[in-house]
Amino acid sequence: MSDDPAPAPRSATRWRVGAIVVAVVVVAVLVAWVSSIGTPGHVDHWLHRTSYGALLDTARAMDLEAGEVRQFRAEDMDDLTRLRPVVPGDLDRGRGRGLVWVLAGDDGSRQVFIEVIDLGHGGEYGYGWSSHGVPRWPADTLGERWELGRDLGDGWWTVSFRLG
Repeated sequence: MSDDPAPAPRSATRWRVGAIVVAVVVVAVLVAWVSSIGTPGHVDHWLHRTSYGALLDTARAMDLEAGEVRQFRAEDMDDLTRLRPVVPGDLDRGRGRGLVWVLAGDDGSRQVFIEVIDLGHGGEYGYGWSSHGVPRWPADTLGERWELGRDLGDGWWTVSFRLG
């Protein structure tokens, strides 16, 4: 009789390999989730959905003339109901995080753009929302050109402004 233990049955080995594969996939998904926090997209938008919803409520309550565009600064990205008018220095390259644009359409519609990341010459990134269809950035009025990215649902889109 040998002192060597009997080999594990094939089904037990398959189960262990399967458990390892599942664990690796779960860890990979968690790493991807955590690494995407803070960048515009589904994860960041989902994590801050309450703040972005409050921003829409604030924008809807504003008394704007048809075609009017207002620009604000959100000092606290977790409380987007407190907006102040833009002052000199807010528009300097690299300092755009927290800038908010509210646009009033001729039909009473609203559009909102918010910049959540400003990498200076590396680009600016954020979200655009429209109460009627796809948000349209009026480049002639505001100077910059936000480009539409992914549709996040409920009227929200990722937007970016890349210099290169």
